[in-house]
Amino acid sequence: MLAPLDWIEEYIEFKPDIDDFSHRMTMIGQKVEGYRRESDEIINVFVGKILNLDNHPNADRLLYGKVDVGNKELQFVTGAKNTAVGDLVPVAVDGALLHGGIKIKSGELRGVASECMLCSAKELGFSKSDYPDAAEDGIMILPDTAVPGTDIADFLKLNVPVFEFEITPNRPDCNSILGLSREASVAFNCNFVQEKPKAPVGTGNIKDILSVEKPSENCLRYSASAIKNVKIKPSPEWMRARLRRSGIRPINNIVDITNYVMLEYGQPMHAFDLRHVEGQKIIVRQAVKGEKITTLDGVERILDETDMVIADMVNPSAVAGIMGGETSGVYDDTDTVIFESAVFKPESVRVTSKKLGLRTDSSMRFEKGVDSKTTVEALCRAMELVEMLGAGEAVDGIIDINTDDYTSPAIELDVKRINKILGTSLTEEFMIMTLLKLGFSVDNNKFVTPPSYRRDVKVLEDLSEEVARVYGYDNIPYSLMEGVALAKTGDLDIFRRGLKQLATGLGLYEAMTMSFMGTQTLDNLNAAADSKLRNAVRISNPLGEETAFMKTTLLGTLMESLSKNFASRQKSVALFELNKIYLPLDNDPLAHEPEMFSVAAYGDFDFFKLKGIVEAVMDYANINDVDYLPVSDNPTFHPGRTAKVVYKGEVLGIFGELHPDVPGNFQIKSRCFVAEISVEKLFALRGPDPAFDPLPRFPAVTRDLALVVDKEVPSADIIKTIEKNGRGLLEKISLFDVYQSKELGDDTKSMAYNLIFRSSDRTLTDKEVDGVIAEILQALNKENIRLRG
Repeated sequence: MLAPLDWIEEYIEFKPDIDDFSHRMTMIGQKVEGYRRESDEIINVFVGKILNLDNHPNADRLLYGKVDVGNKELQFVTGAKNTAVGDLVPVAVDGALLHGGIKIKSGELRGVASECMLCSAKELGFSKSDYPDAAEDGIMILPDTAVPGTDIADFLKLNVPVFEFEITPNRPDCNSILGLSREASVAFNCNFVQEKPKAPVGTGNIKDILSVEKPSENCLRYSASAIKNVKIKPSPEWMRARLRRSGIRPINNIVDITNYVMLEYGQPMHAFDLRHVEGQKIIVRQAVKGEKITTLDGVERILDETDMVIADMVNPSAVAGIMGGETSGVYDDTDTVIFESAVFKPESVRVTSKKLGLRTDSSMRFEKGVDSKTTVEALCRAMELVEMLGAGEAVDGIIDINTDDYTSPAIELDVKRINKILGTSLTEEFMIMTLLKLGFSVDNNKFVTPPSYRRDVKVLEDLSEEVARVYGYDNIPYSLMEGVALAKTGDLDIFRRGLKQLATGLGLYEAMTMSFMGTQTLDNLNAAADSKLRNAVRISNPLGEETAFMKTTLLGTLMESLSKNFASRQKSVALFELNKIYLPLDNDPLAHEPEMFSVAAYGDFDFFKLKGIVEAVMDYANINDVDYLPVSDNPTFHPGRTAKVVYKGEVLGIFGELHPDVPGNFQIKSRCFVAEISVEKLFALRGPDPAFDPLPRFPAVTRDLALVVDKEVPSADIIKTIEKNGRGLLEKISLFDVYQSKELGDDTKSMAYNLIFRSSDRTLTDKEVDGVIAEILQALNKENIRLRG
């Protein structure tokens, strides 16, 4: 909101410094975005008196002459025809700055020197509505009271600071000069001075010329008054200036009065020409579907039942709270005017304003909320201004229909609680004085009642905020919080964090997917009709069928993430996710929510890379002696390239290559590898942290074995046989190659292992190691596994 400082100063007993005013108003909660003066863009322009005027010797349409600017005489050249000797005019001297950033410098026109320029109202930034007596195209003629040499900014009072406030939605009362003045009086600890207006005693009775009917529940209060013998003319300069500085274009005295009261009180008003009120009756009602009205901006609007209108006995005259109709305006020959001052429900005005694409100063105020107790007072102020400007004669009486049943809450003043909230030790006396300054009332029982225009204050915490902003947030002492201990990070949180760090270190990228899935996701995973994955918790209000269930596996949404990466032409992607799945429980409305660690990858990836990741996860959990058993009956996975992770008979998870049909279901043209491991079981079965193991004292002996085996024999069985026959000297075994060829046969394959032997008490000899190797090969031969030649 734009607010001229001189207008605010009318209501406070103080003349504030501009910068101090900006700071204090911001600190009390009314943020000042900035301020400006009209004189900021008009520099080195002075009042001048034309001394002589002659025809230009070299141009038929130009004049030249001299002008007195106080301390010197300057020659000018002009094409304006409305000037005469003795006229007082604005004169821009060399180096002057005019509206729009125009710079003036002395020069020569058709051979005659011009040391200055005579200015029009437009060149000073004014329109015809700002100065109705100024010529449209000629030089601005100043009144006889102007003194040559006076700065034009001083003479036209253009040095008034105009502040721009950012009004928060909870403070609609500050969309007014009175509201901001109340705040300023508190900020500067001075008196707020407002004389309540009284409607002039008129003649006749308004009820003889107008009746009002209010069937719409969206109108909380409707008040109206009347003026007769109206004299339409421009408003006085002081009113036009205030409207202009506040961002409103002056029109005529009656319309300007309604806008002036709106700015002053925050109460939108409208003026109707009684001649155009059919049946001399105003009806506040909802529109009929398809009803049309042409608003004051000349646009035809089509309304429906959600829109509220101010109508007469025949047609709508205004869109309630937004804009009047074309026929409802005030004309030069208007004789009787009806002033409307009403309050409409914010939500009703907001819906209509948005639908029509029509936002006005009135609709903005109604949308944020207008105090219903100001309607009559605003009418009285308007009638007072009518009498002051000689714009007409009052008709006695005011029509007032009030259905607003709002009652301000009574809030108990708990001084101890407020001090605890704020961290202060303020006295009860200070709090009461503060609230009284803000317009609150406090009874003998220490119950505080907010004024009607402060409907945002409802509970004790709201009172605390009021006390704090007046006391000053920067005055609240800093203090350390007492009794606050840092929360200890739990073992499970540490385990999760370490697992994520491990996955990242292994080259995987973390994914975070939604907790929802649809049946199509399970179909894409080839989940069987009786699969446990299909026993899912259904959401009561899903966004759609694709998110109708809580997910029972992380693999579906991870595959959807892979699909998006594949569609973006990413050649190789490996993702992991650590998140919950949701499994329904019998006789329990709440689901079991175990956490799973899942991996999904395509591109530069294979089964053994995936197995290495799973083994790294087992090592992280200090789980040894894990069995990797083949799985061939899961339709999601490849029947020959899948294993389940088993430890002490407990299945921890599953990993392998997806069934060849599954990637295509997700529009991925590449082999995909996935794993899903229970974090819950990993954490429960994790082993102790390894104890210190000294560096070995004796060297190791390494051997490689290439074995020919049946292609259906799993590597885990071979490793078990080798470990069993290692005489306690086998320190480590690892598979490093798998080979198949026609020479080996279609039913066999070659598997190469690296074996590391070491003794803790001696250096092993080749003879000892060869003996162990012989025993291992003998045991393998019994299982039809032979050394490759």
